[in-house]
Amino acid sequence: KHKKYFLLTGFLKKVMLFVNLFYFNIRYAGYRSNKKKNLICDRYFYDDIVQMKYLGLAADKFINFYAGLIMEPDMVFFLKTPPETAYARKNEYDREYFFSKDRLYSEMCGNIRSLIIPEAGIEKNIEFIKGKINT
Repeated sequence: KHKKYFLLTGFLKKVMLFVNLFYFNIRYAGYRSNKKKNLICDRYFYDDIVQMKYLGLAADKFINFYAGLIMEPDMVFFLKTPPETAYARKNEYDREYFFSKDRLYSEMCGNIRSLIIPEAGIEKNIEFIKGKINT
């Protein structure tokens, strides 16, 4: 019974991912061909990949296929938050959840062109991002 539920959940999650990604790619396709517009994203689509890996909802082959469909933004940024800090903010999950997610995000950041923002407070983070955008 649990296996069927798990398979159905995984299938529905994948369908939702493709619909969302398809809409995004159509909506912002004009940005890729316009030199005067920039596409800057946070971890939005990449978070789906990390979550699928964490939950074991998809094989690496599917995850690589999905990642290849993500329209590459001009800039992707991740706010690096230590797992202990994330746990303290949102302790409805156990500590291992945050350490596992941290490892998965670190892996992903090594595979894509991304900007890692060290947690340094809101003002410093804003200045850091502005500087990178201006560059």
